[in-house]
Amino acid sequence: MATVSENDATNVLEEAQRALEQIDKQSLTEIARYSNPPNAIAILMQLAGIFLQPGIPSNKFSWKEGPQLLKKNNFL
Repeated sequence: MATVSENDATNVLEEAQRALEQIDKQSLTEIARYSNPPNAIAILMQLAGIFLQPGIPSNKFSWKEGPQLLKKNNFL
């Protein structure tokens, strides 16, 4: 079984933070306009919904909640 060192985990976290900094409001607005997003976006939004809206069961979160979540000022 592979193990991850603290240094590796820190590097991955820093890379993820840099990637988040590249996302702007215009990009989120564009994604929110999708009526039928690519599967990868739908899955990522479902994961975001699980973390950011714990009151909605994960099997009940659908794309219709996605644009509402993206429009929140504190999404990123």
